[in-house]
Amino acid sequence: MAAEGVNNNSAAATGTEIPGKVVESIGALFDVYVKENGSTVDYEGLARSEAYTNFLAVARELHEADFSGLGESDLKGFYINVYNMMIIHSIIETGAPRSMWARLKMYGTSAYQVGPHVLSLNDIENGILRGNRGGVAPCSDKHTFRSGDERLQLVLPR
Repeated sequence: MAAEGVNNNSAAATGTEIPGKVVESIGALFDVYVKENGSTVDYEGLARSEAYTNFLAVARELHEADFSGLGESDLKGFYINVYNMMIIHSIIETGAPRSMWARLKMYGTSAYQVGPHVLSLNDIENGILRGNRGGVAPCSDKHTFRSGDERLQLVLPR
């Protein structure tokens, strides 16, 4: 899954502005299309909204993101927001997974380029946010990122 094909008239952000744009775009979606208790998302309404068009534009800019000025807490928040963006995008574009295997496939194949790295849902959850632990799938490796993987530098402390 790639965030492509949507034309947005807003100017592209610089690399250091992108983490803030992620927060703004996900916040705009949650404010209108997610129930207050977080239990329900109006995916149909969201998919037709200007907020979703803006959200896709931000997703397309993630490859330019610059994290050099972000501390550990801000990085954690950024990756949680990107993870949520990817879940929403995947469900809108391909539908909600209807089985455990479909969910595992979505977690391994839905991906964005964030900075210079291609990151899947699994990479963000288990590699970055959970300190490079293996996933929950029965055949998961002990570590999400193996020795020599450039993405090891993204792993946040447990």
